[in-house]
Amino acid sequence: MKEVNEIRIDCIERKVIIAEKRRKRPHISKEKEICPFCPGNEHLTPPEILKVPKKNWKVRIIPNKYPALSREARGKEMENSNCFKVLPPFGYHEILIETEKHGTDYYGLEVKDIELALKITRRRYRELKKIEGISYVSIFKNFGKEAGESIRHSHLQILASSIFPKRIRERMLKLEKFFESNKSCGICRAIEQEKKDKKRIIYENKDWIAYCPFVSTFPYSFDIIPKRHVSDMEELKSKELHSLALTLKKTFSALKKVLGDLYTYNILYNNFPKAEFFHFYLSVYPRITEIAGAELFGLYINIKSPEKAAKELRRYI
Repeated sequence: MKEVNEIRIDCIERKVIIAEKRRKRPHISKEKEICPFCPGNEHLTPPEILKVPKKNWKVRIIPNKYPALSREARGKEMENSNCFKVLPPFGYHEILIETEKHGTDYYGLEVKDIELALKITRRRYRELKKIEGISYVSIFKNFGKEAGESIRHSHLQILASSIFPKRIRERMLKLEKFFESNKSCGICRAIEQEKKDKKRIIYENKDWIAYCPFVSTFPYSFDIIPKRHVSDMEELKSKELHSLALTLKKTFSALKKVLGDLYTYNILYNNFPKAEFFHFYLSVYPRITEIAGAELFGLYINIKSPEKAAKELRRYI
């Protein structure tokens, strides 16, 4: 049978991207294998979209070799019955290689190198969100086999899709509801409360605060939030990107020391439409426990309190 690559929606508005070709993507690379993301191996990847600087690059953006979406897949509905709908898998699936250095992560990079990667991420996010037919630009990072990483070289994935993510839509509804009832941003209010409690804060500087949320779903999970109210990363100023780079360096250095060989995680960039009740932030989810039946119901069981997790991480800041 022909490999299926499509977007499916059912009558209760569940949505999924079926991308059978992605099963061909490699398993996590071993040190002895050739890394396609290292300088000198550019011929092993699709032609680049962008590299900075142009000579001796430090950050590079390429199309995903095994994409879930295709920019060529514009078109009308492929199927539409009373209950089921099939759409063409239109979108952009890209890889942002954050550094030319192999085998390291934020803990091992210079702040200036992390800052450059963030600037290029913001630039590409701005470009993709303007494209007709794109509803949302998802930015995330998988680090480690347990988190879904397939190549051991620090990189982000960018998925610009016609699908608006369920997680973001639900978060928007809750933030808007809180604002209507309290006349203030729920994230800004949470920052105030965390600063008052002090027990869950990991790191703080002039522009950013990192803390394990009062309701943490995974052991050692934490949020990184700008103190200034912005709705998405496009609104961040250059100085805020610099201090975010410093925050990533500090917090992930601590996470590496606490987790050791269990150092594996996902990062989600929570971008929202511009509004006074939507507040951009990064979510960090270490993957040291497995998702089981309860979590599939949306009932998360965390074996490490955020207060204890924050205390352990603070020790290494």
